[in-house]
Amino acid sequence: KPQSVTTASGVSMIVIPAGSFQMGSDEHEADERPRHEVRLGTFLMDQFEVTHDLFVKAQLPNPSRWQDDSRKPVERVRWREAKLYCNERSLMEELTPCYDEAKPGWPCDFTANGYRLPTEAEWEYACRAGTTTMYSFGDDPALLGEHAWHEGNSDFKYQKVGTKKPNPWGLHDMHGNVSEW
Repeated sequence: KPQSVTTASGVSMIVIPAGSFQMGSDEHEADERPRHEVRLGTFLMDQFEVTHDLFVKAQLPNPSRWQDDSRKPVERVRWREAKLYCNERSLMEELTPCYDEAKPGWPCDFTANGYRLPTEAEWEYACRAGTTTMYSFGDDPALLGEHAWHEGNSDFKYQKVGTKKPNPWGLHDMHGNVSEW
Protein backbone atom coordinates (compact mmCIF):
# COMPACT_ATOMS: atom_id res chain seq x y z
CA LYS A 1 0.00 0.00 0.00
CA PRO A 2 1.36 3.45 -0.90
CA GLN A 3 2.52 5.56 2.03
CA SER A 4 1.32 9.14 1.91
CA VAL A 5 2.41 12.26 3.78
CA THR A 6 0.48 15.51 4.11
CA THR A 7 2.64 18.62 4.01
CA ALA A 8 2.26 21.65 6.27
CA SER A 9 0.32 23.39 3.48
CA GLY A 10 -2.03 20.41 3.10
CA VAL A 11 -0.58 18.84 -0.07
CA SER A 12 -0.70 15.05 -0.28
CA MET A 13 2.63 13.50 -1.24
CA ILE A 14 3.57 9.86 -1.81
CA VAL A 15 6.73 8.28 -0.43
CA ILE A 16 8.48 6.75 -3.43
CA PRO A 17 10.59 3.80 -2.23
CA ALA A 18 14.28 3.44 -3.01
CA GLY A 19 15.08 1.02 -5.80
CA SER A 20 16.38 0.53 -9.28
CA PHE A 21 14.80 0.25 -12.72
CA GLN A 22 15.65 0.05 -16.39
CA MET A 23 15.34 3.61 -17.68
CA GLY A 24 14.78 4.51 -21.29
CA SER A 25 14.09 2.35 -24.30
CA ASP A 26 16.11 0.84 -27.10
CA GLU A 27 12.97 0.74 -29.27
CA HIS A 28 11.65 4.32 -29.25
CA GLU A 29 13.09 7.83 -29.55
CA ALA A 30 16.86 8.29 -29.89
CA ASP A 31 17.03 10.42 -26.73
CA GLU A 32 15.70 7.43 -24.74
CA ARG A 33 18.66 5.22 -25.73
CA PRO A 34 20.39 3.20 -24.47
CA ARG A 35 18.21 1.46 -21.90
CA HIS A 36 20.20 1.45 -18.66
CA GLU A 37 19.85 0.69 -14.96
CA VAL A 38 19.24 3.61 -12.59
CA ARG A 39 19.29 3.40 -8.79
CA LEU A 40 17.41 5.95 -6.70
CA GLY A 41 16.99 6.66 -3.01
CA THR A 42 13.63 7.29 -1.35
CA PHE A 43 11.96 10.59 -2.31
CA LEU A 44 8.57 12.30 -2.07
CA MET A 45 6.34 13.24 -4.99
CA ASP A 46 3.01 15.07 -5.10
CA GLN A 47 0.13 12.63 -5.43
CA PHE A 48 -1.61 14.87 -7.95
CA GLU A 49 -0.64 17.42 -10.60
CA VAL A 50 -0.40 20.99 -9.30
CA THR A 51 -3.88 22.53 -9.39
CA HIS A 52 -4.96 26.11 -9.95
CA ASP A 53 -5.78 26.55 -6.25
CA LEU A 54 -2.30 25.37 -5.18
CA PHE A 55 -0.57 27.64 -7.69
CA VAL A 56 -2.60 30.65 -6.56
CA LYS A 57 -2.05 29.72 -2.89
CA ALA A 58 1.68 30.20 -3.59
CA GLN A 59 0.73 33.76 -4.65
CA LEU A 60 1.85 33.31 -8.24
CA PRO A 61 0.07 34.56 -11.36
CA ASN A 62 -1.73 31.65 -12.98
CA PRO A 63 -0.47 31.21 -16.58
CA SER A 64 -3.19 28.73 -17.51
CA ARG A 65 -5.47 29.30 -20.45
CA TRP A 66 -8.24 27.23 -18.87
CA GLN A 67 -9.10 28.37 -15.33
CA ASP A 68 -12.70 27.18 -15.09
CA ASP A 69 -12.16 24.85 -12.08
CA SER A 70 -9.64 25.27 -9.26
CA ARG A 71 -9.23 21.46 -9.05
CA LYS A 72 -7.90 21.19 -12.59
CA PRO A 73 -4.15 21.18 -13.27
CA VAL A 74 -2.20 24.30 -14.05
CA GLU A 75 -1.04 24.28 -17.68
CA ARG A 76 1.19 26.45 -19.86
CA VAL A 77 3.72 26.64 -17.02
CA ARG A 78 7.26 27.42 -18.10
CA TRP A 79 10.29 25.78 -16.52
CA ARG A 80 11.17 28.95 -14.57
CA GLU A 81 7.58 29.27 -13.26
CA ALA A 82 7.64 25.65 -12.09
CA LYS A 83 10.88 26.30 -10.20
CA LEU A 84 9.42 29.49 -8.73
CA TYR A 85 6.35 27.56 -7.57
CA CYS A 86 8.64 25.05 -5.80
CA ASN A 87 10.52 27.88 -4.07
CA GLU A 88 7.35 29.73 -3.05
CA ARG A 89 5.79 26.53 -1.71
CA SER A 90 8.99 25.89 0.25
CA LEU A 91 8.90 29.39 1.75
CA MET A 92 5.20 28.98 2.69
CA GLU A 93 6.23 26.00 4.81
CA GLU A 94 9.39 27.64 6.17
CA LEU A 95 11.66 25.26 4.25
CA THR A 96 14.88 26.17 2.44
CA PRO A 97 14.18 26.71 -1.28
CA CYS A 98 16.06 24.36 -3.61
CA TYR A 99 16.45 26.73 -6.56
CA ASP A 100 18.95 29.59 -6.46
CA GLU A 101 17.11 32.41 -8.22
CA ALA A 102 20.25 34.60 -8.20
CA LYS A 103 22.19 32.29 -10.53
CA PRO A 104 21.60 31.71 -14.26
CA GLY A 105 19.36 28.72 -14.88
CA TRP A 106 18.35 28.64 -11.22
CA PRO A 107 20.46 25.60 -10.26
CA CYS A 108 19.02 23.16 -7.75
CA ASP A 109 20.59 22.55 -4.35
CA PHE A 110 19.65 18.91 -3.80
CA THR A 111 20.67 19.19 -0.14
CA ALA A 112 18.02 21.84 0.61
CA ASN A 113 14.89 20.62 2.41
CA GLY A 114 12.45 22.52 0.18
CA TYR A 115 10.47 21.38 -2.83
CA ARG A 116 11.92 20.73 -6.26
CA LEU A 117 10.90 19.17 -9.54
CA PRO A 118 11.69 15.47 -9.92
CA THR A 119 14.65 14.54 -12.07
CA GLU A 120 13.84 12.74 -15.31
CA ALA A 121 14.91 9.45 -13.70
CA GLU A 122 12.76 10.08 -10.60
CA TRP A 123 9.74 10.94 -12.73
CA GLU A 124 10.07 7.82 -14.91
CA TYR A 125 10.69 5.59 -11.86
CA ALA A 126 7.62 7.02 -10.09
CA CYS A 127 5.51 6.69 -13.26
CA ARG A 128 6.52 3.05 -13.74
CA ALA A 129 5.79 2.33 -10.05
CA GLY A 130 7.85 -0.84 -9.90
CA THR A 131 6.42 -2.32 -13.09
CA THR A 132 8.22 -3.43 -16.24
CA THR A 133 5.26 -3.16 -18.61
CA MET A 134 4.59 -0.42 -21.17
CA TYR A 135 2.31 1.36 -18.70
CA SER A 136 2.17 1.00 -14.91
CA PHE A 137 -1.19 -0.77 -15.39
CA GLY A 138 0.07 -3.25 -18.02
CA ASP A 139 0.71 -3.49 -21.73
CA ASP A 140 -2.86 -3.07 -22.99
CA PRO A 141 -3.38 0.48 -24.37
CA ALA A 142 -7.14 -0.20 -24.33
CA LEU A 143 -6.99 0.27 -20.53
CA LEU A 144 -5.49 3.75 -20.86
CA GLY A 145 -8.93 5.38 -20.51
CA GLU A 146 -9.28 3.97 -16.98
CA HIS A 147 -6.00 5.56 -15.91
CA ALA A 148 -5.59 8.70 -18.01
CA TRP A 149 -7.31 11.63 -19.62
CA HIS A 150 -6.30 11.86 -23.27
CA GLU A 151 -7.65 13.24 -26.53
CA GLY A 152 -9.92 10.20 -26.94
CA ASN A 153 -11.85 10.64 -23.67
CA SER A 154 -11.37 14.22 -22.46
CA ASP A 155 -13.38 16.21 -25.02
CA PHE A 156 -10.03 17.98 -25.62
CA LYS A 157 -10.22 19.66 -22.17
CA TYR A 158 -8.14 19.32 -19.03
CA GLN A 159 -9.93 17.40 -16.30
CA LYS A 160 -9.95 17.54 -12.49
CA VAL A 161 -6.88 15.86 -11.03
CA GLY A 162 -7.23 12.46 -9.41
CA THR A 163 -10.39 11.37 -11.21
CA LYS A 164 -8.75 8.39 -12.93
CA LYS A 165 -7.18 5.32 -11.30
CA PRO A 166 -3.78 5.91 -9.67
CA ASN A 167 -0.69 3.90 -10.47
CA PRO A 168 0.38 1.14 -8.02
CA TRP A 169 2.21 3.68 -5.84
CA GLY A 170 -0.84 5.96 -5.56
CA LEU A 171 0.20 8.67 -8.02
CA HIS A 172 -2.50 10.11 -10.26
CA ASP A 173 -2.37 11.50 -13.80
CA MET A 174 1.08 10.16 -14.63
CA HIS A 175 -0.24 9.37 -18.13
CA GLY A 176 -2.25 12.14 -19.74
CA ASN A 177 -4.22 15.22 -18.62
CA VAL A 178 -1.43 17.83 -18.78
CA SER A 179 1.58 16.63 -20.76
CA GLU A 180 4.87 16.34 -18.91
CA TRP A 181 8.05 18.01 -20.13
